[in-house]
Amino acid sequence: MSNPKDKFTGDTTSRDRYNFIGKIIVTVVCILLCLVSVIKIYAEYKSLLIPFIVVLVFGIILATVWLKSLYIYRYMLPAAIIIAIFTAYPIVYTIFIAFTNFGTGHMQSKGEAKTILTTKVWNVDYTKPSMYAEFFIAKDATYAKYKSDYDRERKNFLNNNKADVKAAVYESIREYMFDSEITDKIYNAADKEFVLSKYTLEDGEYVLSSDISEADYNRLVDILDGIGYIYLDAQDEWEAGILNSIINKYYRYDTFNDFTLLMYPDNYDETGKVYTVVENGKKRELKEISQEEIEAIQSKNVIVGEQVIEREGVEKANGLYVAFFDKYYTDLYESAPISSPDGEYLLEQSNQFYVKAHSYKVEDGKFMKLAINDDDSIGKYTIPVFEDNKDGKFALTTDNQKVRYWKEYGLVDYGNGLPGYGYEYGMMTLEKNALAEEFLESNFKVQAIREKIESIDVASISGKNVKEVTSAELAAVNKQIADVNKDIKAFNKGLKALKAEYINGKIKDVNNSYDSDAVKKKTIKSIKKENFPALSLVKLEKNDASNIDYGVQIEPGYMVSVGMNNFTKIVTNRSITTPFIKVFIWTVIWSLVSVIGSFAVGLALALVFNSSDLKGKYAYRTIFILPYAIPGFVSILMWQGFFNEDFGVINNFFNCHIPWLTTSGTMAKVSVLIVNIWMSFPYNMLISLGALQSIDSSMYEAADVDGATRPQQFWMITLPLLMIALGPMLVGSFAFAFNNFAGIYLLTGGGPVMAAGVLPGHTDILISYTYKLAFGEQNKDYGLASAIAIIVFLIIGTITFLQFKFTGTFKEVDNA
Repeated sequence: MSNPKDKFTGDTTSRDRYNFIGKIIVTVVCILLCLVSVIKIYAEYKSLLIPFIVVLVFGIILATVWLKSLYIYRYMLPAAIIIAIFTAYPIVYTIFIAFTNFGTGHMQSKGEAKTILTTKVWNVDYTKPSMYAEFFIAKDATYAKYKSDYDRERKNFLNNNKADVKAAVYESIREYMFDSEITDKIYNAADKEFVLSKYTLEDGEYVLSSDISEADYNRLVDILDGIGYIYLDAQDEWEAGILNSIINKYYRYDTFNDFTLLMYPDNYDETGKVYTVVENGKKRELKEISQEEIEAIQSKNVIVGEQVIEREGVEKANGLYVAFFDKYYTDLYESAPISSPDGEYLLEQSNQFYVKAHSYKVEDGKFMKLAINDDDSIGKYTIPVFEDNKDGKFALTTDNQKVRYWKEYGLVDYGNGLPGYGYEYGMMTLEKNALAEEFLESNFKVQAIREKIESIDVASISGKNVKEVTSAELAAVNKQIADVNKDIKAFNKGLKALKAEYINGKIKDVNNSYDSDAVKKKTIKSIKKENFPALSLVKLEKNDASNIDYGVQIEPGYMVSVGMNNFTKIVTNRSITTPFIKVFIWTVIWSLVSVIGSFAVGLALALVFNSSDLKGKYAYRTIFILPYAIPGFVSILMWQGFFNEDFGVINNFFNCHIPWLTTSGTMAKVSVLIVNIWMSFPYNMLISLGALQSIDSSMYEAADVDGATRPQQFWMITLPLLMIALGPMLVGSFAFAFNNFAGIYLLTGGGPVMAAGVLPGHTDILISYTYKLAFGEQNKDYGLASAIAIIVFLIIGTITFLQFKFTGTFKEVDNA
């Protein structure tokens, strides 16, 4: 029997002490990190929600440190936080964005939008005089080197373009001979006999004589080039290439000290005041200078560009005007670095600057706009700005009074110049037929319907808040609308005969043309497929109206909750609904054909390579697995080259000109399916090979004994057993194809276009359409994109669940 004294008891006192110290250290670190995070986040977002979540997270961390019952969770906590950040948060945030107007023009909070409007949006303050600028470069050694290089390179450039120079000289003489600038230069540069004897007047234009001497011609080229009258086709080559390299060699665009700037107010004749620009720390300010200082600057410097106020004895720095001068103008326009007690200066045109004033300002707690048209209030902040929390934007009113209401009743405007009157092409039609509409417009019944629509009296309900309209007033207007719609329905019943008349008329015109029979046949075929519209029923809707001035758009707006608007737009907005339905149908077809096609090809090859008497099957397997081994984006770009309609391998090999990807929507769809099946079948082949080898061969032997044919064995034994193993894989493949962004975007970019002004193309699937909505080149609509993403998730989830149910996958898992 063992001695109790021999039992190990261990000294836990020191260990507990170290554990307690460790907990204290972790607690202090967590509290400090929590405080810093909360302060930083609150200062950035001015919201308590995110700081509360941060406090909650750190509280959970400390709970796992101090509470023994939560001890085990400290090891799970890192994984839980990672999952929350990278999985749960994006999902929750996407759902949140789907119920907002977050997108172009609405990417900030109301306070941030107001800050942008009050600090970064400008108007010209016409109460202050404008300023004219002259830029001067010092006549120093640097300028001498620049001028030498410039003269040499300009001479070489003109010599290399002799034919164009000669044409430019003759053109200048014809167009500008009576211009005092050019005639004065010619008189000063040459004797009068040269000027008078070498030009002739023909048909009212001066023409340069062909026998002019080489020396006189070169002198004339120098004169015209010096005053900027020689413009060549190769001017871009000169400015962006040669000239730019010379200027970069000696001057820097971003160095303020490279030049001296003089500014003359437009009332200079009255005041005689001239200013120069000086740097005061990071700020550039205007400083008034004397006439003596001006003359000193002009004598020691070379002016860059055109002179605003003529100055004697000031030489222009040829070439610098184009690159240096214009570049600094751009900098001024973008960053407005010049300031004075009167305000900041904004480049308006050429070298004229206007005083800038903030377009918006908060005065006495009220958000106001600068008046620039009203003579009584010009230069003052007298226009109130109101908040439209419904759409997340700021608005002005026509009477500068508070917004009375946001909605009023009105007839649906179809954009045909008469509210209530329009044409309907059907849900799936994107393009209108202007000729067919013109044909219907000429029908006397349509004219009568137009007159009837125009006579609908909506005065009793327009100009009122929808809540103020009585049921009796609304019923009276609806009665008039119902009466007109009765005539429209009667007219639409006879559209079949009108369509036949329209088509026969166009076909008659084609038959009377001088085109070939082949062209006539193709044209007639397209005519028969033209969309023919029906008259739209007159409808009443709630319009944005009131006293809001919709002619003024104030941007940016701000993000607000819009409820189910993004989802209802998908259903009710025809410009979104029609493309969405087309894209959804194509997405389903794309996914089904991709999965079934790649599985069929992969299974067929697996059956061949699983044959015991096939020689070299391992080599064949290696070859056919290559499409799967090559990175997907490489394969897609390779196929893009194959499908090129001008020099692609396929068209060149078959000596044809098929627009695989660019023109025809059908051909583009076929092309992307071919590429996707090509990239997917090796995976299906590998999985099918493994599943085939797991099937007991005795089952086939028994089938042979029973007299089953090979096709019967395939359908009754092979395929059912394969589906048990491969069913979940096919479901996963369908979900992958449904969201296969790269397969579409890298090959076609979603194109070709469906119709003018329609965002998605013929090959866009829902995920690429969502990407275009969210990250398109123009307007970005993250709210609508998030709504579509949620719909895609629900579609895939539902289809996946049904497929699992149908294939019995859940049952197999339960039996496992």
